[in-house]
Amino acid sequence: MPAPAGVFPCGAGTGTPPGRPGRGGPGLTAPRAWCREACLCTVRGMDEQISEGADQGPEVTEPRLAVVTATVGDVPVLRVSGDLDLTTVPVLMDAVNASVRAHGRRRIVLDCAGLEFCDSSGLNCFLQLHQGTGPVEGVVLAQVGATVRRLLDITGVDAALTVVPTVETAVARLRT
Repeated sequence: MPAPAGVFPCGAGTGTPPGRPGRGGPGLTAPRAWCREACLCTVRGMDEQISEGADQGPEVTEPRLAVVTATVGDVPVLRVSGDLDLTTVPVLMDAVNASVRAHGRRRIVLDCAGLEFCDSSGLNCFLQLHQGTGPVEGVVLAQVGATVRRLLDITGVDAALTVVPTVETAVARLRT
């Protein structure tokens, strides 16, 4: 018997894998796309039981990262906004490389006021830039928001990086 529209044959349905505390369970609904990509009922060939008229859920757009380069005096400042993750780290690194080529400065400021999300790929990027293993010899993070700041604190990465409250402080730090 086919499952009702929007309900997974396996009983999962909150958009997260079954078996996680407080998630999943019979009769709950979730977008069909989740089931096709991650649910065991797809593996068991039960996917066809989901009604073709099932709610597809809202369209998810890939998070983006924007990097705008400016200079304060002779120091390059890259204003980062959006999400820094595995798919967007190359966007930041391209901007860093372009800044180094354009300004000849190998120490930069990352203005993170607009950075809304950062995962372990972003943390790794920050560490590589700070340690000078890439195109720059060092980086200072400025205006880090509460969400990203918490990630830096929890992981202990804040102890390895130079994080300051303002762009002006970051620029002054690089000039000394």
